[in-house]
Amino acid sequence: MNKLQFGATLCAALIATSAQAGFNLLDPGTGTRQVVAKDSTAFILKESGAVWRHRWGDFQQLDNGTNSKQIAIGNNLYLLKHSGQIWEYDENSWNSQWKQIDNGTNTNMLSASGDRMYVLKDSGQIFRYRNGRFQQIDNGSGTKQIHAYRSTLWILKNNGSVFKYNDYNGRFDRIDNGTNTRMITGDENTCYILKDSGEVWEYRYGRFNKIDNGTNSAKLAYDGSDLYLLKTSGEVWKYDRFYNNWKNVNNQGGVRDITTAGGTLYLLWGNGNIYTYTDSPWAPDAAQSSKFNEVHAD
Repeated sequence: MNKLQFGATLCAALIATSAQAGFNLLDPGTGTRQVVAKDSTAFILKESGAVWRHRWGDFQQLDNGTNSKQIAIGNNLYLLKHSGQIWEYDENSWNSQWKQIDNGTNTNMLSASGDRMYVLKDSGQIFRYRNGRFQQIDNGSGTKQIHAYRSTLWILKNNGSVFKYNDYNGRFDRIDNGTNTRMITGDENTCYILKDSGEVWEYRYGRFNKIDNGTNSAKLAYDGSDLYLLKTSGEVWKYDRFYNNWKNVNNQGGVRDITTAGGTLYLLWGNGNIYTYTDSPWAPDAAQSSKFNEVHAD
């Protein structure tokens, strides 16, 4: 074991044994590329292309494919291939099988919520997939990121502008003309904007409020209730919307990605381990698993 591996292992051990309540080991495996979650179910994309699901305390491999680029979760699970193909896995069927729903190319990213899945093309065009059909909702260009939340789609342009799309009436509203925006996330009425400077802004009911002027900010994660901020150091902070302050939930560093759903935060460690964190006594314990060894290193 080299020094880097030892440091990552020690860091993970410190988290597991520290006084910071609410941390649990979900997956001790390696080779994890992405984690997404819905309620108390986590979906794990491995570097090999394999897709795993953790639900009700057990792991199940859903796909052992290759050339997988991204997964996204709404009512169903969606898998984007590097070729541009999109596959759908029905989460509501006991005998689910993967179904190819798009054989297109030049797909940049997916974002899903509920019964809607949105596709961002390299050209900047955006398509919505719902009830088995695709419909183009935007033929624009220069789109950097999309984020879906129920009937709302937040759209970030390369120039920093942010738009809100309402899928009920098909209306686009520009909410921000700013520049140097790194990423966005939000719900139906709130958008959180992360700037390259590290500043974090909250747009809520037509008003902007700067909630953090810090630096070295890497990513936001928001599930409609809890907002988390990942620093480049691997530290993770939680924002209290009621008291308008931040709480450090991981000061050990070592985290390289985060996502949150249903009151549970999922932390992807640099060594590939996945931890969960919650400070709510009513949140489900997503980390109780009797089959850790079924998630193999890739």
